[in-house]
Amino acid sequence: MMPYRTGADSPRSERRGPTVLGIALIVLCVIGIVGGVIWSVVRGNTSPELVRTELRATRRDYVGTWNAKGTRGSVSLRIEATGDVYYDESSAYRESKGEKGNLEVESNIKAFDGDDITFLSGRRIKVTSPPQKVGDHFEMKADGMSFQRE
Repeated sequence: MMPYRTGADSPRSERRGPTVLGIALIVLCVIGIVGGVIWSVVRGNTSPELVRTELRATRRDYVGTWNAKGTRGSVSLRIEATGDVYYDESSAYRESKGEKGNLEVESNIKAFDGDDITFLSGRRIKVTSPPQKVGDHFEMKADGMSFQRE
């Protein structure tokens, strides 16, 4: 009869290394991390941490969906706390500026310059009156139009 052996007195040949499942999980984790990095590069840059911090604190009133409607057409602007920004000019608004077609921009905020908003894509929104509470809603004047936040 063979005596019972504990892990400490087992011969080396009986000890097991990493399992195939363990190695597969490690490989999948590495692929996920590398894929995430590649996706962030392909998708484009994100807003700098300073911008995201401002949107959570001193510039939190900018966050939301803004609409401007007037005789020159409409513009909508959605600003998220992450710094993601979606901008849409109607074809009527663009025609009033001598341009053709609808314009849609999906980008990130690069920086605030005073009250103005600069996108990573290069677009700049000239804010002449930053978000303010008026009655039960917020208003902002930008690019010559009056915006209301939904």
